[in-house]
Amino acid sequence: MLRITVRFRSLLSLRLKDLDLQRQVAILRETKNKETRKVPIVHYLKDVLVEHLNWRETYAEKMPEGSKYLFPRDDGRLPIDIRKAWENARDKAGIIDFRFHDLRRKRKREEKSDVGSLTAFGFPDN
Repeated sequence: MLRITVRFRSLLSLRLKDLDLQRQVAILRETKNKETRKVPIVHYLKDVLVEHLNWRETYAEKMPEGSKYLFPRDDGRLPIDIRKAWENARDKAGIIDFRFHDLRRKRKREEKSDVGSLTAFGFPDN
């Protein structure tokens, strides 16, 4: 989603207060390493998020207590769990042995390649 290597759980656990579209940054608070970090939101994702937030506002009105999550489940108390939907879509497409986490691994490889090409032009790799 953020064109970086964000873990599935961290992505779905994003809260509204953790999204700063003006600065184009998301704050990940519930990471595997228990560290809080800021991650950039790529420019083309900003419009998608604005559209999602507009839809989400109407969706959250139907919840008894609203929700603090960017991607809430129906009752708003927790983030949505799309694991079963992912598995169903994957199976329907006939894709075998592919997990959501594999997308993260692919992006990690791309990042290493991007860094390698930038260091060739004198940019630091940090």
